[in-house]
This record gives sequence, structure tokens and C-alpha cells, in this order.
Amino acid sequence: MVLSIQRNKSPLKVDEVARTLLNLGAMLEEAGRQNEAVKILEESLQIRVSKYGQNSIQVAKVKLNLAEALIGLEKWTEAERNLRQAIEFLKICPTQDLGNAYDTYARLMEAQDRLVEAEPMRQASTTALQRALGEKSVEVAKQMEKQAALLGRLNRYTEQGLYEKKATEIREALKCTVS
Repeated sequence: MVLSIQRNKSPLKVDEVARTLLNLGAMLEEAGRQNEAVKILEESLQIRVSKYGQNSIQVAKVKLNLAEALIGLEKWTEAERNLRQAIEFLKICPTQDLGNAYDTYARLMEAQDRLVEAEPMRQASTTALQRALGEKSVEVAKQMEKQAALLGRLNRYTEQGLYEKKATEIREALKCTVS
């Protein structure tokens, strides 16, 4: 349906349709309606691929959201394929999206109890977020807390404590700058 509507629109309108579908898909995924989200995100993906080509940052961002919904449906292989493809293209222009992609990949690994494989993804997420947002940001602190939780699950309590301490220090420093 959406594709038939977008064919009659100018290129700008087509991109607006794709962006709207991406946002709708993300909202549905957040609401726990993964099946609906996957369908909507696949439509957005189809539009973005036809406009930008398979190998583009715009397509990578849709694949990241699609992977999120697929994880909720426990479609591990499809989610991992989309994440790998998204990360490949997000590496070209590292932003917060790259950190989020690594975070999602870590969640995928953790959901399957592939904890040892999740660890480098958590670290890559922290590094990407630090580069994109700076050493002292809420997102970096959150990622360090996730890294700490993972290390706890791996029975590496000393390292867990170090990450928890770093995250707390970041949050405390941010409180000072907000006042």
C-alpha cells in the first residue's frame, strides 16, 4: 500500500514516507508489537534501498531498527544478519548510531547466552559512544553500566566494580554541570 502511494510522490516525499515508516516501526517495536514493526520497517527498507542503494547509511539505520524488532521475535539469524550489515556501513561515518548498533548486537548475544561474544560488542559500543558523544555523557555511563552487568554475569566481579565506579563518576560529574 505505502509503496503504491510513494510511486506518485516526488523524491522528497518518498524520503518522508520512508522516514515516517521508520519512526512508526520504532514506535511499534517499543510498544512490544514486533510483528507489525517488522512489516512497517521492511517497507521503509524497500523504499530506502530503491532510493539510496543497498550499501548506504540510510539503509543501515533501517536495518538497525529492523534488527531490534527481530530480536523481540527471537529471530536471531535474521537479526544478526541485519546488524552485521548495518555495522559495516555505520563504521564509514561513526556516530551514536554505531554505538547503538553495537549495543543492539550485544543484546542479541546476551539474549542467546553468548556472553563471551557479547563482551567485545559492549566494549565497541562504549568506544563508539565515547568518540561520538565524548567521555562524559549519559549514554556512555549507561553503556558502562550494561558492561558491568555483563561482567557480573561472567563472574568477573572486580571488573564489574570498576565499570560501575566509572559510570557513577560520569553521572556525578554530569550532575555538577547541570546545576
